[in-house]
Amino acid sequence: MMAGVLLLLLGATGMGTAVKYFPRPVVVGFTNGIAILIASTQIRDLFGLRMDTVPSDFFNRMAALGPLVLHT
Repeated sequence: MMAGVLLLLLGATGMGTAVKYFPRPVVVGFTNGIAILIASTQIRDLFGLRMDTVPSDFFNRMAALGPLVLHT
């Protein structure tokens, strides 16, 4: 929700045009990185895994979810 509000503010103020000064690979890489992080938080729900807590760090999260996904 916060990202949406920021996008609206940048669009309304004209600051959104500043993105043209960033190289395309930087924008695509950032977007893909965020998508992977968000998707990794949804794996537990997708497979219906039972975990008390899910680690917040990406690599620890993948290490904790890996054995659970492989045994389902």
